[in-house]
Amino acid sequence: MNTRAEGNDVSTDGWMVLGRPPLTWLRTCPVGSDLVITLVGEADLAVEQDLKRALAAGVDARPRILVLDVGELFVDVRGLAALSATWHHGRGRGVEVVLARPSSLLRRMGRMMFSDGRLTAHETVGEALGQTHRTVGSPGHPPRSQ
Repeated sequence: MNTRAEGNDVSTDGWMVLGRPPLTWLRTCPVGSDLVITLVGEADLAVEQDLKRALAAGVDARPRILVLDVGELFVDVRGLAALSATWHHGRGRGVEVVLARPSSLLRRMGRMMFSDGRLTAHETVGEALGQTHRTVGSPGHPPRSQ
């Protein structure tokens, strides 16, 4: 069963759908005073504005650290623009925005766009949260299309 929230479908298990096919799925998971947003699918022109709004809401929740888990996300230049906007929004609000599990392509794109090292990338969500000895629960996967 799905409900509507701010123009996006939200499934009952917490995954928010952004855009139209191909879809991007988004799920938030608070971890203490931090927030993990897991993104699955594609971050491109088709979802850029919805993605910017959803990630801005994560920043506006004022976590200490906002971890963007992008391990299962394809990011093109428009998706990178959304990540950049999120970093800038976080900086303006005192929220540290970091990436977890970026692909090698996203790492290279990020190094070009953030050549001064402003955007930090980590191998795991736990590492991004500074939790090397504590396991962070997996947010699971989005529901399958029917």
